Amino acid sequence: MATFTLTPNQITAIASLHAATPPKASDRLITPILTTIHVTVTPGEVSAVATDRYIVTHLAFPLGAYAHTLDTEPLVFAVDSKDWQALAKAIGTTLGYVAITVDSDRVTAAWDHGHLIGQYLTVTGNYPPGQRLFPDVVVPLDTMPYFTPDKLTRAMKATHPDATSAKARADVIWSLGVGETHTTRKHAPLVLTAHTPAGVVLRSLVQPNTPVNP
Repeated sequence: MATFTLTPNQITAIASLHAATPPKASDRLITPILTTIHVTVTPGEVSAVATDRYIVTHLAFPLGAYAHTLDTEPLVFAVDSKDWQALAKAIGTTLGYVAITVDSDRVTAAWDHGHLIGQYLTVTGNYPPGQRLFPDVVVPLDTMPYFTPDKLTRAMKATHPDATSAKARADVIWSLGVGETHTTRKHAPLVLTAHTPAGVVLRSLVQPNTPVNP
């Protein structure tokens, strides 16, 4: 059992990765591990990954000097993305810190003064290593002719929960790029990066969905 502390804004950021999980109920039943947000916590950083096989979204932020009982080994667990959304909704805009306690089969969320918020079952399985797909070098890109609008919209929502609002566009610093392997004959995945005012860095990787002309 291990416990670490998050702010409501950080929990909301993790919950926003729900947009990168399979959108169809049938897909969520077939591949339940893909319905989860895969979280890794160390004494210095929290990172989370979500994917539907076509879009991969990765989030990271420093854990900070909050209370925790973490070992030197990373704490890794997966919880259904809808449970993260339920937790974010239960917290709302309340000020304070939330203690996240991870047991062998469940995650318990409680306010730092001890009031219980909720308990959520963990999901086990072989989670795809989506974080490894992100290129080490990203080349800036101005246009995205081979990506359909629906995928871009989903990726933007996965990178920020209110990506379509004017306020979100003003608050978040966006950058677009592709991996350095991109050529006129080989389309590399698109990488969207967002830096939020809360210090959270989110990245979405979108696979191209139009074949390259021979």
